Amino acid sequence: LDFAVEFFVCVVRGWLVVGVLVWISLCLVGFSCRGTMSYAFVSGFGGLGLRGSTGAVRGLCDSRRVGNGAHVVHRSVKVSMSYNSGKPEGKDRFFSILPYFLPLLDSLQYGSYLFQKFPVFKELVLYPLAPFYAIYRGIPFLDLAIFFGVFFLVVRNTNINRFIRYNAQQAIMLDLILIIPALFGGAAAQMPRFIAETGANTVFYSILAAVGYAVIENIRGELPNKIPLVSESVDSQIGPF
Repeated sequence: LDFAVEFFVCVVRGWLVVGVLVWISLCLVGFSCRGTMSYAFVSGFGGLGLRGSTGAVRGLCDSRRVGNGAHVVHRSVKVSMSYNSGKPEGKDRFFSILPYFLPLLDSLQYGSYLFQKFPVFKELVLYPLAPFYAIYRGIPFLDLAIFFGVFFLVVRNTNINRFIRYNAQQAIMLDLILIIPALFGGAAAQMPRFIAETGANTVFYSILAAVGYAVIENIRGELPNKIPLVSESVDSQIGPF
């Protein structure tokens, strides 16, 4: 019972500041765009078709006759950022999960207090990831190479399925959020243990919860687009197609 109570207190205390942490992070990295876009189209044939494997398109046309009888069609289209092309294939789900190793591995350092207090976390999270973490941190600049590789070779590659690109961008966003606590890493040693522990737990809980949610949704074949603030920013970056 004492273990459960202490664990619950740690969770509540950590999540009290998670909203502020995520909001500040998104502001600093500059992803504050909205996920709704408007387009204006002009066509001489009175009709327009949009092609793409993703996005639900709704349009409103206003056609009027001008000049020699040609029709000018103004169509305002709102594209909702959603994945509506059916369930992705198994390989797409697998490759969509892989980028989340980035924020997960980078967040392990913030779980040190939890690993000490609750050995079950060490057994369930730290031990399985230890071999990957040793390679990830052991090879110089490997973390940066993977980060930029995912961004330029996956996120910016429109030949790759949007489902995969969306998850890759979201994993990068979660990894960028970790820049904020890293800036205060040196000051943490001078802070009272209560503050340092709360901050570290908050970061670890947040990333672990976001990655866990994304992995589960990907396994189910659903787009993990419900992470507060982060998913909205990802929508605006990836676009509808």
